[in-house]
Amino acid sequence: MLQFKGELFNYGVCFFAIAIVWGFAGCSNQYGGYVSKDDPHFKNFSFNAIAETNTELPASPAEIELFNLEGEKVALSDYIGKKKTVLVVTRGNTVPICPFCSTQTSRYVMYYKRFQNMGAEVLLVYPIESEFTRDGIDQFLAESQQNHGWKQEETELPILIDSELELVNYLGIRKDLSKPSTYIFDESGEITFAYVGRDLTDRPSIQSVLDHLEDLPEVSSGEVDPEE
Repeated sequence: MLQFKGELFNYGVCFFAIAIVWGFAGCSNQYGGYVSKDDPHFKNFSFNAIAETNTELPASPAEIELFNLEGEKVALSDYIGKKKTVLVVTRGNTVPICPFCSTQTSRYVMYYKRFQNMGAEVLLVYPIESEFTRDGIDQFLAESQQNHGWKQEETELPILIDSELELVNYLGIRKDLSKPSTYIFDESGEITFAYVGRDLTDRPSIQSVLDHLEDLPEVSSGEVDPEE
């Protein structure tokens, strides 16, 4: 009888261990195993096509400085208040790499010329907890390019690093590193749209962002028509 109970105990321990392994495998596959160059769901994933502001509009972060990929400080005021601006904050240096951030980044790269033709700028932000380093962003961009077939040297899309989560903390979107968030500024620098994702997949689609930009009124230059 004791031997039978011992065998049951051993079977229970083995089953529990296997369940744990399967559980970790499932967590791993949520990202790492899910990312596949040939995965049609991954390639064709649909973000929110009718996104509207879903959070309180924050004070402008224009004076915050981030880093470009060369390690140079860049003030957001170099863009915000100069032209229509879309500020896209990814989840950042997550392990494994978030496939939805990779997909979102790639789509902004592919549509960047369309934003430029509208007179708008797109700033893609990659948050990290440490001081400036390219370690995580290089791996992230390499995977994005491999999975979506674009080349970094062929795009002018500004990619900025939020070291020590300064921008993330200012906007109040901290979770792990950051909640995926999108902000639109008009030409005067006013925030007209703010969207904070409720989960990993909850992000405005490219077309949704383009539609919001098209709806922005043109800001008068203040010049007087000489014929008036």
